[in-house]
Amino acid sequence: MARKQPQTRTKPPAPTRAETRLPIRLTPRSSGDRLVGLEDGRLKISLSAPPVDGKANRSLLKFLGKLLGVGATTLSISQGEASRMKTVVVSGLEEAEVWSRLEKHLGGGV
Repeated sequence: MARKQPQTRTKPPAPTRAETRLPIRLTPRSSGDRLVGLEDGRLKISLSAPPVDGKANRSLLKFLGKLLGVGATTLSISQGEASRMKTVVVSGLEEAEVWSRLEKHLGGGV
């Protein structure tokens, strides 16, 4: 009599999280907060916040969250925290969706 093989259960693959990296050139201490446009493959953003004690970085994440319609927890700065050239990671949105949302705001304020 043949032995019955135990059944093995495999877990379904974990869902992958969409992640988009946005290259940004930030100009702090501007007259207002606005998405200026694209420059050398980077989003050019002007903010009124000064680059002191992380104020400009916090303001950048808040501003991008408002433009994209996402919460602050989905955004993070992965490179350039102390530089004008930054990379912001948007979690939970595909790249095409991020750019579609940004295109609505290019050239003007929020």
